[in-house]
Amino acid sequence: MTTLAERTDKKRYEKAKKRQKQRRIGLSILGILLLIVFVVFLIDSQINKHFVGYTVLTSSKRADSNTVKYMKYGNDLLKYSRDGASVINAKGEVFWNGSYDMKNPQAVVSGKYVAIADIGGKQICTYDGNGQSSKIDVLLQITQVEVAAQGVVAVVLEDDTSNVIQLYSIDGANNNLKVEIPTNVQTDGVPMDIAISEDGQKLVTDFVTVIDGKVESSVNFYNFGKVGQNNVDRIVGSRPFSEKLIGKIGFVNNETVCAYGEKEVYLYSMKQIPNDIYNKTFDKNIKSTFYNSSYLGVILENGSNEEEKYQVCVYDLKGKKILDKNVDYDYRTVTLSEKEIIFFSERECHILQLNGNEKFDCEFQENIVYFQPLKGNEKYNLVDNENVCQVKLKQK
Repeated sequence: MTTLAERTDKKRYEKAKKRQKQRRIGLSILGILLLIVFVVFLIDSQINKHFVGYTVLTSSKRADSNTVKYMKYGNDLLKYSRDGASVINAKGEVFWNGSYDMKNPQAVVSGKYVAIADIGGKQICTYDGNGQSSKIDVLLQITQVEVAAQGVVAVVLEDDTSNVIQLYSIDGANNNLKVEIPTNVQTDGVPMDIAISEDGQKLVTDFVTVIDGKVESSVNFYNFGKVGQNNVDRIVGSRPFSEKLIGKIGFVNNETVCAYGEKEVYLYSMKQIPNDIYNKTFDKNIKSTFYNSSYLGVILENGSNEEEKYQVCVYDLKGKKILDKNVDYDYRTVTLSEKEIIFFSERECHILQLNGNEKFDCEFQENIVYFQPLKGNEKYNLVDNENVCQVKLKQK
């Protein structure tokens, strides 16, 4: 039989044990909360890094003139001029090159394929990514060119009263004419832009005409597969725009098409035929446009607001607004990588992330010719007046 003292001691022991357990639980909860705060801080510091400089990893002297142009070609650079083209890396190593003679070359890239057209001339050079090249000689003056990742070249030709759109397949050293679409300036208008799908099976055209002093635009959708074979001229859909100028169109991915007006953006699905997804109308003029396979965006002019000159708006493919931010960047070129908007002018570069964080701002000693992201580790290809470099961003 236990005594009163023993029962009292037992109660005291149980209470002490309970308090000790509560303290352990409290300390565990506190530790978990501190760990969560630390992880959130760590993630935020990684996501919202801010860089103000860079370290040069590799560099090679440019042995060309400032008339040479550069474009992204995978993780490397396509370099082209009036007398030839080549693919190089930041060390200046050449993977392939080709020669031609053009007065006004314009290059387009999709996947491994490259097409370079002499705008105003009558020649197109194509490259298949392995150095294999071929030439297309046309009868009329070239105004536009596009290339598909599958290896189809689309070209717009013009004379005084008509235009012709031709599609060629790149097949080794040969180019075969696949499709020819004749148009008439009086009835169809003037082609403003064309876009071809990644698989080369679908084409979108943007024609503009003036009727009774009013601008009319028409976006037409072509399908060169089985779905379009029973349609007149392979047209499987059309979108007319009364008193609106549609200035740019593009395939966001193989099955999605965007069209940009002066104050509007339109998005269509086109697995086979076009269907409307959404459109956005703004009360400001669009200065610049950009898109990738997941997002599309506009830069709007803020009018007389000198402190915040532009409004940057980005949407996903369902129409959800991802970014709405005012900026005061002076820029010559704007591009969208996976989740970064890159602005650069002759001496400045700014990188804006889609979460609104300004990742990078820098003033350069030399004029910037080209700036492009590489995969991972904050690395970029940088071309200035003197060098071709691979750089890594540096935090403050």
